[in-house]
Amino acid sequence: MRIFFCFILLVFFSPLIITGPVSALETEGIATQVSAGLGVESLIYEEQLSETFLQSNADVSNIVFRIEGVKRWENIFVGIDGAVPVVNFDSQEEWLVNGTLTQTDSLSYGITQLAAFTGYPIAPLFNPYLGLRSTWSNQQRSDFKDQAGSALSSSKITETIIAHYISLGVKGKMSISTKWEVACGAEYNFPYYTKVTNDGLPGWETTNLNGHSWIAFGELLYIFREKLSLSLLLSVGRLHWEGSGWQIYNNGQIKWPENDTYFINSFLNFNWGF
Repeated sequence: MRIFFCFILLVFFSPLIITGPVSALETEGIATQVSAGLGVESLIYEEQLSETFLQSNADVSNIVFRIEGVKRWENIFVGIDGAVPVVNFDSQEEWLVNGTLTQTDSLSYGITQLAAFTGYPIAPLFNPYLGLRSTWSNQQRSDFKDQAGSALSSSKITETIIAHYISLGVKGKMSISTKWEVACGAEYNFPYYTKVTNDGLPGWETTNLNGHSWIAFGELLYIFREKLSLSLLLSVGRLHWEGSGWQIYNNGQIKWPENDTYFINSFLNFNWGF
């Protein structure tokens, strides 16, 4: 985390030394602005443990708040963005062995994100950037039942996944009329640190896992006042973890399984330009 916040300071203050103000002609592409919005996040979560033919799946929805700030100079731009679930809706998770249902539970799943980035403006819709992204994922399971619906356990188990990434991305924006603009972008994330813990397994953790994530988005903006716009942002993506190796725990062996999270997000944003 110390590296992450040092990076934020670097990307915000170093451009003051190396570049001048943005020209009045640079009205498209990357612009100085702050955006804030509220939206719906739909997550499809899947686990698979091939050695035991075990699979699980669940569809989860959350209400999410997001914010982004970007500062543009002539030859560089910097920014931060973040997202946090404000309402989590429980969903039923199903566990299958060889395709046969064996167990269900209630799953609450949310991901908090924080990122900082810096990039080079090239064209309205092509502005590459490099950044750091951190995520904190919480999966809370409860109400465990067998395939017949009989209660197995009343306990609550929380699994926490902390991940820090290096990000490569591209984004941009262009006008399609005096009142309408479109924006788009994509980002690919390479993890350099991960840690998974589970309060149902005291003392256990697994770290430095292999995986990746990507996201792509499109946005339609309506300018209803000078420097002020309303937008609809849609994004899709995938988060993949290859899982851990088998680990000895309490005279037995456990493994964090391979898993995937697919997500579709829709946000209504207010955008203020400066």
